[in-house]
Amino acid sequence: MTPRQKEAVVGAARGMTNKKIGQEMGVTEHTIKNFLTEAYYRSGTENRAHLIAKAIVERWIDPGTLF
Repeated sequence: MTPRQKEAVVGAARGMTNKKIGQEMGVTEHTIKNFLTEAYYRSGTENRAHLIAKAIVERWIDPGTLF
């Protein structure tokens, strides 16, 4: 997973919408959808909740940065 994809996953884990994540990252909502879709593929997950759970369990993202 690329650093930008991880950044998008952290935003999703914080409960942010794709639009809000995009605003914070300075990219479009469509780009965020692409980041997350690629993250689903690379991680073998099929939805946002599963991706977030796997990212935390596998320590791809630090749970301490979520709140």
